[in-house]
Amino acid sequence: MLPNREGLFHAYPVDVGVGETRENKLLQVAICYHLFEELASGEWVDCSADNFEITGYHILEKRDHALNQTTIEALKAALGWDGRDPFWLQDNAAELMQKPVQVKIGFEEYNGNTSPRVQFLNPYGSKPAGVTKGGDDLRRNVINRLGAKFRALAGGTPANDIAKWDGMSWSALGSGMNGSVRALTWPGDGGRTALYVARSILTNRPLRATLCAQKRPRSRSPSAHGTGAARRCCPHDALCVAIPRQIPQSQHATALWIVKPQNRLL
Repeated sequence: MLPNREGLFHAYPVDVGVGETRENKLLQVAICYHLFEELASGEWVDCSADNFEITGYHILEKRDHALNQTTIEALKAALGWDGRDPFWLQDNAAELMQKPVQVKIGFEEYNGNTSPRVQFLNPYGSKPAGVTKGGDDLRRNVINRLGAKFRALAGGTPANDIAKWDGMSWSALGSGMNGSVRALTWPGDGGRTALYVARSILTNRPLRATLCAQKRPRSRSPSAHGTGAARRCCPHDALCVAIPRQIPQSQHATALWIVKPQNRLL
């Protein structure tokens, strides 16, 4: 009788025949499997009393009549076939009856009917394959090649004219600049405590371009003060930058932001 459940089974190939599919006339090997063990909760359990039998159809060529290499390799590994003459499997069916194999049974729908089918053929005693996990090299490759597409699909995070790279991925630098970035610099410690970011601003009135950029401990957001005297706006924990010249109306001035990074930036 056909198996009434899915899973991994050990089986004997009790009969083998070579033929063609009905519609496309593709070469196939039909194997009738008698199931005698099933994998349940990580242990192999005897199921021979259920008298399960199922025929698997292993198609050896594709619709373009190229050889189906995956199926051929599976038959070679499980049954000891050398891959040369498919009729070897049919001619040696009596010997193959004594060679246990492992099959994966799953329910599939075909022409409106759901029935169990042989989905995979493996050598006897094969262990279930674990999930392959990508390493750092693959992660970087995916980020560089597809990261922008994923972010665009998900809506993304506005970077507002500047972004930071932490060695693995891009992210926004604070709330951004809202203007073209003109310069980047950092103190003598190589950027471990702060990063200075300068941008252009367009003034619509005469402006004394004295700017105070405060360095607040634990602050990771850009902060700055635009006008006023440097001495008046700088407390003891502030870093002040002054550009002591007048900027004519409707011309670009320079604003400076200071950002304290989580780790090293850029």
